[in-house]
Amino acid sequence: MTRPYNQGGCGGCWAFSTSAAVESLAYISGNQTELTEYSVQSLIDCDTDNYGCTGGWMYQGFAYVSANGIVKKTDYRDYHGNSAKTCEVNDTDKEVHMKNIGYVEHDGKTNEELKELLLQQPVSIGMYTTGMMSAYRDGVFTEDFLHCSYADREVNHGVVLIGYGKVGPHDRVRGRCKEYWIIRNSWGADWGEDGFFRVCADKPGSKKTPVGTCLVNRYSTWPTLNYDDIDWDFDI
Repeated sequence: MTRPYNQGGCGGCWAFSTSAAVESLAYISGNQTELTEYSVQSLIDCDTDNYGCTGGWMYQGFAYVSANGIVKKTDYRDYHGNSAKTCEVNDTDKEVHMKNIGYVEHDGKTNEELKELLLQQPVSIGMYTTGMMSAYRDGVFTEDFLHCSYADREVNHGVVLIGYGKVGPHDRVRGRCKEYWIIRNSWGADWGEDGFFRVCADKPGSKKTPVGTCLVNRYSTWPTLNYDDIDWDFDI
């Protein structure tokens, strides 16, 4: 998993999540012999099915990469936290990567299903964030602390689920929790635990966390190398 960097005032979390998941797949599958960063800015500029810095979805991001490929971070203009008026990918002779990947979305995954997926690769997910998260430094978030898990809310942030673990005696827990998810954010490497954070994974399906803490079990989507996973009915 590449080092997180900061989306700033741009609502392009979907692009950060998309690129990170594709980067990981490229390395795990051997398509890249070393972990290589792809261009978030190119997704924000060029994926017209999403909305640049005003929001988007990772499934559409994977569909864009499948149809067009993605360039390396070093082969495109630097990330500026805004959308360009034009896409510059076609103005370069740089190689595109990971074209014709598949992509899958399964909603309402159980913890066991998500853990099974994580044995293979990171998974892009949506979640509901609150302003209280901005001051996070370390430890495990819980519903008791954030009050972020009401089922009638919609997700407002795209992130990458990368792992899980059990709460230890020295972990700082905001509430009660036994197990947690490890999540890659896009608020910079100086935020949280080197840009990552942990959120309680206990009791999805319960009255308090019907689709997981902060809705992390609601939407999960990931890229694959299976050509049959391409959604040919999805227009790009």
